[in-house]
Amino acid sequence: TSGHWDYSFNAAQQQTLAKLITGKSVGDARGLLMQQAGVSNAAITISGAFLFWNALPTNPDHISIKVD
Repeated sequence: TSGHWDYSFNAAQQQTLAKLITGKSVGDARGLLMQQAGVSNAAITISGAFLFWNALPTNPDHISIKVD
């Protein structure tokens, strides 16, 4: 027997994840996301000045969470 389970994140949960990683370095943010229930992989793409700083925005409204 085998099975496949998917975990869904609602808008409030996605906002909580965004707040969790706000202002973190890419490595720290990925590590924090990987520790969350339902997260099996996390890829982070940054752009603009954040690319230079290797950090996520300090405003969670500027962080988009995409769930596949």
